Amino acid sequence: MQRNNFKLIKVGRNNIKKFKIRRVIFLSIIYLGLFGTLGTEIVKKVRELEDKQTLVEDLKQDLNEQRVIREALKKDINKYEDDEAYLAKLARKKFNVSKENELIFILPEE
Repeated sequence: MQRNNFKLIKVGRNNIKKFKIRRVIFLSIIYLGLFGTLGTEIVKKVRELEDKQTLVEDLKQDLNEQRVIREALKKDINKYEDDEAYLAKLARKKFNVSKENELIFILPEE
């Protein structure tokens, strides 16, 4: 009877080893799946962040260009408001307005 107990104990130890190995493999697969999923999400978020940063940089550049244009327009507005002679010259040029007793000759452009 002692022999039979020895076989059961031996078989029991093999089962425990197999169980431990299976448990380690199972947990390893779960951890790999979890880290793989988290890794892909992190990569996606990093790419989104890079895209948004390039968009912000482009918008900042556009904003700077618009500021330059605005400043140029402000200068033009001040020039037009302050200089009546300039306004008269501009009106004569664009709209063919003449002073009294002034003749305008329009030459064809080549």
